[in-house]
Amino acid sequence: MTTPPATIRVTQAHIDAGQPRNCGSCPVALAVTEACKDVPGFGWAAAELDWLLLLGGNGEPGLLFKARTPPEAEQFMNRFDSYEDVDPLEFTVTWQAVES
Repeated sequence: MTTPPATIRVTQAHIDAGQPRNCGSCPVALAVTEACKDVPGFGWAAAELDWLLLLGGNGEPGLLFKARTPPEAEQFMNRFDSYEDVDPLEFTVTWQAVES
């Protein structure tokens, strides 16, 4: 199962609050969390160089979605993790359900 495309907006507030080299607290993960916070069962987001992940809340099994990290988001994360200046970013992803 896949979802309709979703727009993820990484704002300056996400950049300011983000932590380099932290897949759960980087600006992209914070933006994914904000974009998905109203999804039923949503608990946590992670941003890695190859995959973006949505995980179920409270350790409950069953909700796991992933999306391929777009190249522009990957470049953003590499720069942020290297303590380089980054600008707000917008990108689109399509989430795919993963069996858990």
